[in-house]
Amino acid sequence: MSNAGDETLWWYASDGVTHGPVRQADLLELRDRRAVDDDSWVWRDGLENWIPLEDSELRGPEAARRKPHPVIDPAGAPLRREDIGAAILYSIFTCGIYSFIVFYRCGRAYAARSGRASRFDGLFWGYVAANVIAAFFLPLIVVVIAVGAFLLWEVLEDREMVEASLPNRAPLSDPKMHLTLWISGWVLFLVGIGIPIVIYQAYRFLEDHNLLVAASGDRRAADAF
Repeated sequence: MSNAGDETLWWYASDGVTHGPVRQADLLELRDRRAVDDDSWVWRDGLENWIPLEDSELRGPEAARRKPHPVIDPAGAPLRREDIGAAILYSIFTCGIYSFIVFYRCGRAYAARSGRASRFDGLFWGYVAANVIAAFFLPLIVVVIAVGAFLLWEVLEDREMVEASLPNRAPLSDPKMHLTLWISGWVLFLVGIGIPIVIYQAYRFLEDHNLLVAASGDRRAADAF
C-alpha cells in the first residue's frame, strides 16, 4: 500500500525547462536514477516559492550535511517593463554601455524573485571585468564570450523559476535559442557581421521580459529607463 505522500504532485526544473506534474514516488525514482539531484529545483502546492530538492522532504540523506540556501527578498527588485526601442537605441549610442544597465536590471529582478541561490551577481561583475580587460587585450574576447554565456544561462534559469511561480504563464522563447543567438552573434561579431544577431537576441530577450512582466500582474511595472 502506498503512502499518502506518494500521491503528492510535484513540478521540477531540469536544464531550464519545467516538468510536471509528477507523483512524489515518480520524482523520488528520478532522484534515485540521478535524473534529478538534490540541487534540482522543485515545487508543489503549498510552497510559496520553488526550492532546491535538498531543502524539501524529498531530499536524500547526504543533503542533511549541506548548508541551506539563502533566502532572497524580492521586495527590492520589482519587475518593470522595458522600452525595447529606447533600450536598443541607447545601447547603440553608448557603444553597449546602456545594455549592461538594462541587463543588470532584468537579471537582478529575476535573481531576487527566483527563490534560489542565484550566481547572477558574481557572474555579472565577472563579465563586466572581462569586458574592461578585453578592451585593452583583444584576445581575451574569448573569455568574454565564455563568461557571458554562463551569465546568460544563469539569468534564463532564474527567469524560468520566476515564470513558473506566476499565476499566469508567459509564452517565453526557448532558452537554448537565446544562448545560440548570443554565442553565434558574438563569434560573428569578431568578423564584423554579428551585430544584427546580437541586436535581435536583445530584442527577443526584452520582448520575453515584458511578457513576463505582464504575466506577473505587478502594479509597479511602470516603464523603466
